[in-house]
Amino acid sequence: MFAEDLLRDLLKKLLPQKVGVAQGFIIGDKQCSHQCDVIIYDRLNFAPIFKTGSLMVLPSCAVIAVIEIKTSIREKQFNKTLSDFSHLHKMGIKNKYLFVYDSCSVKTLRNYFFSEAKKENTCRDMDIVIGLGKYDHDNYEELPDAIIGLKPNNEYLLKKDYVIDNRDMKGYASLILNDEKNKPVSCLEEFIIMLLSDIGDVPLVPEYGCSFNKYEGISLFDA
Repeated sequence: MFAEDLLRDLLKKLLPQKVGVAQGFIIGDKQCSHQCDVIIYDRLNFAPIFKTGSLMVLPSCAVIAVIEIKTSIREKQFNKTLSDFSHLHKMGIKNKYLFVYDSCSVKTLRNYFFSEAKKENTCRDMDIVIGLGKYDHDNYEELPDAIIGLKPNNEYLLKKDYVIDNRDMKGYASLILNDEKNKPVSCLEEFIIMLLSDIGDVPLVPEYGCSFNKYEGISLFDA
């Protein structure tokens, strides 16, 4: 609860007043979502359907983005979160993010994505499993737009993207950019810029240098 409050309070300070930051449920097309940790919504044009304390029920048409927050994440939690995001996608929610404070490595996340395929396949080489996973062009949009990991000295922001691999792939890529002084740019800063873009504001993007500190990727399927 503290981890969720911490991020919600930060977003309330950094995002423009025309949006609200809440927790609660989303209702639309005779469906109801799971309880969402962070809902960013258009507060100028929409009001909550119901509100009690800090919890709200909001119409799906008011929602700009949803963020799920974890202090850490294991395979079962990860698959449950992807299932929740799939349901949100069917309700018309486009912008979905997974935010993990004490995050696992990108390699571990990659194994989570292919855990079901790996169990069904006798091959242990994950490179062979690529292309046989459960995600492709049809359900790619159900996945989170970005996965943010903030573990000290191992932070990353994995965004949906083409992935640098030995063939043309789609999945997630994390490019840790350096600023004009050649220092790594915070992944939290990049995440806030992504949210501002979702809201429709043109963020003041800091000047990045021409180098990057680290590249990591998760290949999901052939492009």
